[in-house]
Amino acid sequence: MRVSGLYTYPIKAFKGLNHQSIQCGEMGLDGDRQMMVVDPDGKFMSQRKYPIMSGCAVQYTDSGAMQLSYKGADREQCHTLPAPDEGVQEVTVWKDRLNAQVWGGGTSDFLRALINVSFNPRLVRFSRESRRRVKFNSGDSPVGFADAYPFLVANTGSLEVLNELMLKEGLNPVQMDRFRPNIVIDGLNPFDEFKIDHLQIGSDVVLKFVKPCTRCTVVTVNQQTHKADCSELLKVLQKLPAPEKGGVFFGQNAVLLKGDGAMIKVGSEVCVNSWLKD
Repeated sequence: MRVSGLYTYPIKAFKGLNHQSIQCGEMGLDGDRQMMVVDPDGKFMSQRKYPIMSGCAVQYTDSGAMQLSYKGADREQCHTLPAPDEGVQEVTVWKDRLNAQVWGGGTSDFLRALINVSFNPRLVRFSRESRRRVKFNSGDSPVGFADAYPFLVANTGSLEVLNELMLKEGLNPVQMDRFRPNIVIDGLNPFDEFKIDHLQIGSDVVLKFVKPCTRCTVVTVNQQTHKADCSELLKVLQKLPAPEKGGVFFGQNAVLLKGDGAMIKVGSEVCVNSWLKD
């Protein structure tokens, strides 16, 4: 088994970045979901309601400045970010409330036009003063603005079975990017990710799998066209082997047990250190 893909999403709900190697830590892969867009009440905005966010990307200039960009069939837009300069705002990620730094410098105007909303969205950043922890059955872990846990691991074998079923249903196959994973594993039997307790990547990193990833309407958003185009996908997912009754799952949430600061790369060997007991 090997790592076949590494992805981060610097701004929650925005387009992901593809990495050949990256450092990992307790809060996930370096830079993952450390920023997000919020509405005037401080609640995070997502592709569930604003699928166009899937086409918004973060890129860096030669001088190291960070830019927001969008490239679609109808338009192209770009905005260079200044330093966060509008103080601190309380924000909400599901049930968690925490403080985050706010960007100004015309960023709200750019986001309002880009996402096409009547209010002024704000871009915020997880700061040194921000605190958020997530509990699992044997402890807790720090986490940024991710929905649930620091790492999301997906299995190419499970995607292959899903796409076989999609074809049988007369539907087009889907790409892995709809599921927005951080780490993609190749060579694992389909759905064995739901049976793993500890997974080792290379010689330095050990992840604990803590909870199957429940899926919502975000998976119906085509990450290339930035439109929801496959409402049937959730129904097909329900037909796959599931670790729990009454839910729709794909991929596994994980926390770091070992390897804070270690590098992992595409091609790294993967092995199961321990399986869940029946």
